[in-house]
Parts: sequence; C-alpha cells; structure tokens
Amino acid sequence: MFILEILKNYGVDLYDSNTPPVVLLCLIIIILVILSILCFLNIMFYFVVLFSVEREYVQNIITKYKLLGKIIKFYHKTSYLFIGIEIIFFIWINSIIFYICFNIVYGYYSNI
Repeated sequence: MFILEILKNYGVDLYDSNTPPVVLLCLIIIILVILSILCFLNIMFYFVVLFSVEREYVQNIITKYKLLGKIIKFYHKTSYLFIGIEIIFFIWINSIIFYICFNIVYGYYSNI
C-alpha cells in the first residue's frame, strides 16, 4: 500500500489503535476524490479527442509525435461502452462522497 507508506512518513500511522476514525474517513475521501478526478480527466480527454481528431492540427500532431499519436489513436478507437462505464464509475464515486459527507453533516446536526 503505497499511500499508507507515504502517510507513515508524515506521521500518520493507520494501524495504530489511537488513530481517530476521522483520519480514516479523510483518507477514504481523499482516495475517492483522486479516483473521481482521474475519471473526470479521462472522460474529458476522451471527448476532446473524439471531437478534434478530424482537424488538420491534430493530424499533424499524430504524424509528428509518435507517442502522443498512439495515445490519441487509442482514445479514438475506444468504444462508447468503455466511456459509458467510465461515466457510471464517475457518478458512483461522487455519489459515495456525497453520501458520506451528508451522513456526517446530518449526524452532527441531529445530535444537537
């Protein structure tokens, strides 16, 4: 677990019994937000490639830069099923983040 080692270097030991549950919750939310950002960037890059691959400028990039051209061709060949799954995954992650935060706020204000 790469993230656990990074946190341990900063003094956050998740295996310690004295670690408050808020720290664990924050770690879960951070991981979900990182996944959500990666999903969003993947979706946006897909749509940018899909709508701009026919332009002459992009065709010049494909022929000039081989690695970037391979990435653009990969995204252009990607099926709509994959991007649909990516959008569903993005919505699901954001729903989990909303649910966790809503329960925290609702639980706090219902105990007052």
